[in-house]
Amino acid sequence: MMGKVTITDRAAEKIHKLLADAAAGHGLRVTVVEGGCSGFEYKMELGLPEAEDEVFEKDGAHVLSTRRASSI
Repeated sequence: MMGKVTITDRAAEKIHKLLADAAAGHGLRVTVVEGGCSGFEYKMELGLPEAEDEVFEKDGAHVLSTRRASSI
């Protein structure tokens, strides 16, 4: 299980803007993939929650992360 994720007011506003044209239920998915100088890169895309996701919410803005990515 992932530790606490803080979504700032500004981030919640930006997520709402990104999702304005998306269907209901979508969120901002953040994944960690191998690569980059430190060995990991962050990838962000819009998507629906999946069974293995942890969902973090602030003011209706949802951030999705797989439990596997959360443990890195």
